[in-house]
Amino acid sequence: MMAKYLDPKEQPNKWLSATLKGFINETYAGNEKTKDALLIAVQHICVGVEPGFIEDIFSEWIDQYCELIDKSNQNNCYPLQDPGDFEDTAE
Repeated sequence: MMAKYLDPKEQPNKWLSATLKGFINETYAGNEKTKDALLIAVQHICVGVEPGFIEDIFSEWIDQYCELIDKSNQNNCYPLQDPGDFEDTAE
């Protein structure tokens, strides 16, 4: 099965949401109510933010992530995307 990837430069809202949701999943592993509330909040916030703002504020994160991907011998600069993550959400 081929993994689906997200380009942070083409879809910054979805990329930011996936990145922050990954942080939340790692941080709140034992507290499901808090984790679920934060995941929903992050999803809504990231969808509503202007893509240019994300690129301006998080360009360092994007660049660092792309460097890590390049060092891992990957050809693409994309974080892994959960296939169901953005089905009902427009950018």
